[in-house]
Amino acid sequence: MNHQVRRPRRHRAPLSWLVAACAIGLSGCKVSFAPDCVTIGLSGILVTVVEATGGHAISATPTVRLIDGEYEETATRAGNTLPHLLTGAIERTGTYSVIVEAEGYATARRDDVVVSRGGPCNYLRSVELRIGLSRS
Repeated sequence: MNHQVRRPRRHRAPLSWLVAACAIGLSGCKVSFAPDCVTIGLSGILVTVVEATGGHAISATPTVRLIDGEYEETATRAGNTLPHLLTGAIERTGTYSVIVEAEGYATARRDDVVVSRGGPCNYLRSVELRIGLSRS
């Protein structure tokens, strides 16, 4: 018996690919692999409001105020399925004070919450906070 080991053939790039690559290189064209940046509205601050002890959802409807110097806004609910997640500072950088209030609970405050931009598309870098409220 004559057993011969067959080696797989190597596939070579067609000559047309080599010619195209050289043409692009010689023409001065730059091949870019940068991401496709799109315009999107990102929330700068996302706040989840919970009980300070236990971490469960609070029994009242929270109000979250975002303050950056003279600018102030009330964060809005993220949706019906997450009633204690509030978002705000949409596409807005700054250094915020975040004030959380709810009936029957002591007010909570976080200062110096910085929202910035970065990355290849200069997108907003969202800050996620989990703030626990104590019963008053």
